[in-house]
Amino acid sequence: MCSSDLFRKSSAKPKTGPPPPVEDEESPTVRMRNLGYTYATSETRHPKKKEDKHTILSFESVVTKELCTAALIADGHNGDAASTVAQEFLLHAISARLDRADEASIHAACTEAFGELHERCLKANPLSGSTVTVCLVNATRREVTCANVGDTFAILVPNMSEFGDKPVTLSTSHRMMDNPEEMERVKGLAGVEVKQGTNALGKPFGDLRAWPGGLAVVRGVGDGDCGAVVSCVPSCKTVQLPPMGCSVVLASDGVC
Repeated sequence: MCSSDLFRKSSAKPKTGPPPPVEDEESPTVRMRNLGYTYATSETRHPKKKEDKHTILSFESVVTKELCTAALIADGHNGDAASTVAQEFLLHAISARLDRADEASIHAACTEAFGELHERCLKANPLSGSTVTVCLVNATRREVTCANVGDTFAILVPNMSEFGDKPVTLSTSHRMMDNPEEMERVKGLAGVEVKQGTNALGKPFGDLRAWPGGLAVVRGVGDGDCGAVVSCVPSCKTVQLPPMGCSVVLASDGVC
């Protein structure tokens, strides 16, 4: 395109549409934004698979009315059934369980909701599975909680990191080669063998995997064909937000 094209006039009438909806100034979403809590999303999807999902929800705890925003990222495999169920169900299930949004209550609500999500995924498609990471920011307490299964990543990056404040990893990797506790858990299961896959020459290749099923990442939701190898119990971590602000980044393993 040459530069003159940028300023070319058109005789076509501008398109008009319905006016944008009027926002409720008392809604949790608007109140979080007015406090300076904003978000942005970006994704690059595989042209055929489209298995990664994300969503965001702002809400108040049921009894104590603490103002929160939760974000989710799910990295699906064997189809998008499990990641889609996670996208549509999990954040609403967590928020509905939070009479109060203290650390212990959030951890308990996440553990219970992840368990129900796992059962729903098995019903939707027993062969589909997904990693799931949720980060919940409590603006009232100035805390962020991460609950995750799998290896989708969450990190807190302080605004003052250039002056020495260090980023904080919020999520836990449940890839066996990164996590000795998960390795020991899986090795202790009856009838499960942990070994590498093989390449075209029949030689060991790649990550250690649990067989049957061949999973390298052994916490998640769904994956009904992998039996007890899959744990849907999330790792949970709560930290204080830095006084000078921060960014909380959630990303799939293709980015990290």
